[in-house]
Amino acid sequence: MIKVLKNPITQTYIDFKELISRDNFLWGHAKENYAEGSHPAYFTHPFVLRPYANEIAPIPKIMCEYTNHAWNVVREILEYNDIHPNLIFRMNLNMTYAQDLKNQYSPVHTDHVFPHENLLIYFTGHKEGEGGQVIVGDGEGNDEEYYPEEDDAIIFPGNPHYMKIPKKGFRTALVTTFLSGYDYIPKMRGQNGQTGYE
Repeated sequence: MIKVLKNPITQTYIDFKELISRDNFLWGHAKENYAEGSHPAYFTHPFVLRPYANEIAPIPKIMCEYTNHAWNVVREILEYNDIHPNLIFRMNLNMTYAQDLKNQYSPVHTDHVFPHENLLIYFTGHKEGEGGQVIVGDGEGNDEEYYPEEDDAIIFPGNPHYMKIPKKGFRTALVTTFLSGYDYIPKMRGQNGQTGYE
C-alpha cells in the first residue's frame, strides 16, 4: 500500500523547506478536541482547500500565495518517479507536536469520499518508537505503518489512515491528494472543423 518515492531534493524543494521554516511563515492552530474520535492539536497551513461533497460547488480552493511553489515541489517529486498528476484536490502543510494526552493518535479517516491518492512529503524525521508514523489500512484489517525520515516522500491509495503524534519535537509534512493515471483525452471534431475534448 505504502510506496516510498525518490526525492530529488531540487533547488525548488530546498527553497520551499527554507520558506516554511521562517519565523514569519503563517500557521493556524487547530486546538485539540477531547470528544471521542477527535484528534490532538496541530498547526496547519492550507495551500489548496479540499472540495466538500455537500457544498453547492465542490471545487478545490487556492488559499495561499505560495501555492505555486508548493505545487512545483509536488510536481517535481511525482514526475521524478514517473507519476503524472492530472488534478490536485488538496494540499496542506501539517505540523503536529508532542502533547501530554491520553489519545496520541489522529482519527482514522479518508481525505475524500471519491477515488484519490495521497502524497506525504516529510520535512522532519522520526525513528521507530518515537511516534510520528502514519498507519494505512487496506479495509480488511491489515495495517501498514511507516516511520518517516527527513525529506522522505510516500504515496498510498485513498484508504483509511491515521497517524501518531511524535513523542518529542515536531512532525511536519506536506499532505497532497491527487488524481493521476489519465494520460489520454480523446479529441473530437465539430461541424466547424474545430477540435475539442469529449
